[in-house]
Amino acid sequence: MRFAIFIAVLLICQLLSGVRSYENNRIQQQHRKMKRMLPGLYAQYGEDSNAAEQSEGGSSSSRSGGDGECKPGAMMAGNPKQKATSIAQKAAQEAKAASDAQQAAGEAASLQVKAQLAEKAMQAAKAAEAALAGKQQIVQQLQQEVREAEAVYKRKVVHYRMPSKMLMRR
Repeated sequence: MRFAIFIAVLLICQLLSGVRSYENNRIQQQHRKMKRMLPGLYAQYGEDSNAAEQSEGGSSSSRSGGDGECKPGAMMAGNPKQKATSIAQKAAQEAKAASDAQQAAGEAASLQVKAQLAEKAMQAAKAAEAALAGKQQIVQQLQQEVREAEAVYKRKVVHYRMPSKMLMRR
């Protein structure tokens, strides 16, 4: 999950840097165009302060009205706020997808752990059954030996009683 979030953040950063690069190029092009149209207006300002003003939406041409070439919404073509909102929405969607993926991964990991525990339980049960079978075999052997010992005892008892009966008859 952390990896998915890291990838999403990395993609968003790359997307933002691409948007910034695109915005900077677009602003510079519009700045050059406006500078050609209104040379006296920009004479007192440096290019850096104008670029900062324009990126904030403080374009002078949109206030002055300009001629037909410079439109009031020219700086807002591809509104940066809309783009930022769109990027934020995409990031939120990716975060939700990552969250959903995390839940699915958690469930999969849970199932995998349960399967591993079940496998270990089966192995333990088989080992217990094998131990039980071995002990049952030992018990059967001991029972057989007890039966044999009882048979020997009975024969001996019968054998010892016979001479005493024979002695009594005489």
